[in-house]
Amino acid sequence: GRFAATLKGDFVVFLIGLRGNAALPLTPAFKQAGDAFAAILRELDARPELGCLGTEQYVGDSDTGSRFMCVQYWRSSEHLARYAAASGSAHHGPWKWLMKLGRESPELGFWHETFVVRDGDYESISVNCPP
Repeated sequence: GRFAATLKGDFVVFLIGLRGNAALPLTPAFKQAGDAFAAILRELDARPELGCLGTEQYVGDSDTGSRFMCVQYWRSSEHLARYAAASGSAHHGPWKWLMKLGRESPELGFWHETFVVRDGDYESISVNCPP
């Protein structure tokens, strides 16, 4: 069937990803980061009051290393920022570890992009897969 996602009010699309830069496709650091992402996503799924509306994950590889990307939908940029800064969250420890690793080694690249979507300024159509 054909589906269309609708949401009242503004929302946030947050893209976050990892890129393995080492010769081996899956390094211990890439696996550790992947395990951390899994814990974060479990927490977000179990606690809807945090403001995460849903997630989708994508994994791949190329000649230049392994890739991971997660698309997250948030109720607001304030919800996202509050979660990112929460010292008791599943995000806090891995974030500190990634910042340290990024300063010490080029083995793992990481990035994020945040987009605020204004009420009604989007289109979402899916065929044979719910949004």
